[in-house]
Amino acid sequence: MSEPQVVYAHHNLAVPEDDIADLFGNGKIGIDYGMGEVFNKTAFAEEGEPTDSIETMDSLREEGGIVLGQYHRDDLMLLGYVNQDKNIEIIEAGNGTKIKALQLDRYEQVHRDDYPELFNVSKGQQAVHNLHADAKAVRNAFKDVFDEATLNSL
Repeated sequence: MSEPQVVYAHHNLAVPEDDIADLFGNGKIGIDYGMGEVFNKTAFAEEGEPTDSIETMDSLREEGGIVLGQYHRDDLMLLGYVNQDKNIEIIEAGNGTKIKALQLDRYEQVHRDDYPELFNVSKGQQAVHNLHADAKAVRNAFKDVFDEATLNSL
């Protein structure tokens, strides 16, 4: 059995703080750019090449995986997972910005004091991207927060 992909999402969304708090509080990751109302990467194939972030979200939507999400550079992150065959939804922010969002099926907020290794992962340039070098540390934290059976079921 192969290990689930591990995705890191960091957001500097150009939306009101209330919208960011709603995403974080409701266990969603998202991006505020892309090709219009995108539900998966094939929906905008004629509009140009998808971004790496959209391709990663589409892969996560399709295959599932572990998610580590951070909205601000503070002491909390989301740690959770997405099951297979989800939809990317469109949420309209208070300022009219369309956010492409993916709901985590189960998540917990983790604190820097409890899991400092999660706050030291290699943060790439893309808003949503696969972690490779730090994937093992994230899987270990995931196993601690949830349990090994949950990890093995992904």
